Amino acid sequence: MKTIKAFAMVLTLSLFLQACNDDNGSETVISTDEAADEISMSLTTDVTDLASDLVVISDDAKNGRNSSGKVAACGVPYDTTFTKSFTGQFISYNYAVSYGYTLSCSNGAPGSLTYIFSSDGERSTARLSSMGESEGTFTAGGFEVSKANYTLNGSFYRIHSLSQKSGAQRIFNSESEGSLTNLLVNKSTKKIEGGSATFSVTGQSSGGSTYEFTASVTFNGDGTATATINGVVYLINLTTGEVTKQP
Repeated sequence: MKTIKAFAMVLTLSLFLQACNDDNGSETVISTDEAADEISMSLTTDVTDLASDLVVISDDAKNGRNSSGKVAACGVPYDTTFTKSFTGQFISYNYAVSYGYTLSCSNGAPGSLTYIFSSDGERSTARLSSMGESEGTFTAGGFEVSKANYTLNGSFYRIHSLSQKSGAQRIFNSESEGSLTNLLVNKSTKKIEGGSATFSVTGQSSGGSTYEFTASVTFNGDGTATATINGVVYLINLTTGEVTKQP
């Protein structure tokens, strides 16, 4: 697995979007709206699906089960692979995902879950289409019966070919690094109830045009997340992938 590059996990409100010269002169090669769509891809697929799958994996590990039917045990690694697909108005995707996970225990009681994931496939929004791979490493806590949420921390990395659907219709090689801090996932509903994330994204077209931006994200606990990009605020629906620019 490619080493995830280190970058600040502290939530930041400062963002920038940098445009570089191309053959036709200086112009913005990706808009903040398109940048918001790229963040939406990660939030709606990698993060939201990750949170939902975390509940299933954690429950299975805690109760001594796993997808192969073997009896899970503390300190013993397991893995599983499956596919995800969805076609909607604002986002569509079709990709394979793999998880490897190990449950750590104290005196026989579940304490934390360490797991890695990787995925490979297609994602598409109204403005962008993507083909590529993601991977990440995470630690989950909150196995105590008294706690309603699992807590997830970790980082992930995505590299993909990103195509604009309108305008100049450029194709970019894009790399995105994300970090999750205290993501709260309800054990019953599998929904995200809080936490934050940061993203650092770079991209370059075959013609040499580049873009770079960072984003701060707050999970609102109501099925949405607020992302700030270059001072512009967007509301992202974590289920449908809808991106709405805020006034």
